[in-house]
This record gives sequence, structure tokens and C-alpha cells, in this order.
Amino acid sequence: MNKKAFWRFTLLLGATALLFLVSFLLLQYIWPSLEEVTYPYLSVFVLVLVILLIYLTSLFTVTPQLFVQIVIAGTAVKLLLFGAYNFYMIYSDPGHALANVLFFFVGYVLFTILEITSLFRYIRQSQQ
Repeated sequence: MNKKAFWRFTLLLGATALLFLVSFLLLQYIWPSLEEVTYPYLSVFVLVLVILLIYLTSLFTVTPQLFVQIVIAGTAVKLLLFGAYNFYMIYSDPGHALANVLFFFVGYVLFTILEITSLFRYIRQSQQ
């Protein structure tokens, strides 16, 4: 493993840990009504998003001409899957539906910001 790959992996691992910590704090202290959202769901979503980010950065090195189309398609797939998950949360727990969906989308927006920032940084480093 080269030095760049090690630091990128370390950054992704740190971002995952930070996102999990923020999720834990939100669940425990800020929004205690979110008891219905379980840690395994959050862990799986964070893991899926990190794997997707690693895949997108590796895809850029293989086919840079299709990178934009693949990122847009990946975003559409993520929105469909996570929209289906939110529909499930609304259907299974109508009493806490608003809080669950808001919490989920706040986490989604934060990770999307992290994803876009890291992809732009990776593209800039690749072009230099």
C-alpha cells in the first residue's frame, strides 16, 4: 500500500468514526426521541457510503472520462435506496417518523458534503 492510499484510507476511516460519533451523540443527547433508529442501521449506511466513496475514487483512475456520469448515477441510486429506507421508517414507526427522517437526512447531507469534498480533493491531486 503506497503512502497516498494509506492516508486516504485513514481519512475515510476517521470520517466514518466521526460520523458514527456524531450519530451516537445525536441519538443520545440531542434527539432522545430517536430511540427507534438503531445503531446497526447507521453502521451499515455509513459502511455502504464509505465503500461507495472508495469505489468512486478508484473508478476515477480507471475511467476518468466517465467519472461524472458514474457519480451522478451513484447519487441517484443512493437517493432511491435511502428514500426507500425512509419510507420503511415512516411506515414502521409513524409516531417518530418526522424525527427519524430528519435525522437520517441530516446525516446524509453531512456525508454528501464529505464525499464531494474528498472527491474534489482527489481529482485536484490527480491532475497535478
